[in-house]
Amino acid sequence: RRDCAARRAHSHDRRVVRASRSHKSLARLSPSVVRAGDACSSRRRCSRESSWVSRNMFGGGGDDVVVPRAFKLLKELEKGEKGGTGLPPYLSYGLADADDDDDMAQWTGTILGPAGTTFDMRVLELAILCDDTYPTKPPQLKFKTRVNAPFVKSDGTVDLKALGIAQAWRRSNTIEDVLNGVYHALMRPECRRNPQPPEGSYY
Repeated sequence: RRDCAARRAHSHDRRVVRASRSHKSLARLSPSVVRAGDACSSRRRCSRESSWVSRNMFGGGGDDVVVPRAFKLLKELEKGEKGGTGLPPYLSYGLADADDDDDMAQWTGTILGPAGTTFDMRVLELAILCDDTYPTKPPQLKFKTRVNAPFVKSDGTVDLKALGIAQAWRRSNTIEDVLNGVYHALMRPECRRNPQPPEGSYY
């Protein structure tokens, strides 16, 4: 009986040692597993945001008709000058100096901050540059109003790649599309609760 009890105790001790070693191995592996899980989750989140931009702003298909830059900008100017007709109520845009900009390169835009965010009811002003690469490439955006958002650089420049806009851009897209993309980005979880500079602060 003593021999049987000793064998059972020895067997139990071996199981405890194996379990302890397995636990330590899992403990060593768990940080990398967590990091891998976080990376996958981050990639899925970025993918969802990128798909949202492509689906809701830029749709699918290609550009069948190539509209000359000047005609396209005149059409956009006409829409912007209608005082919001056909535009979302939270957006507006127009030429910065209609009397002295034959190339129609310098524009200005405003976004009314989304409700339920720290931008709520703030009027956010932006400078918009449609240089000679437009509309092959998207316009360049730079906030005049100081804002705190992860896709806005220290000088107010909007990082369109971070928003997925630069990658999804097509010639048929417009200034309105870009401003709309920025507006919706302000409602993302990583933006909506960010503390903001005092109202009236500018770059």
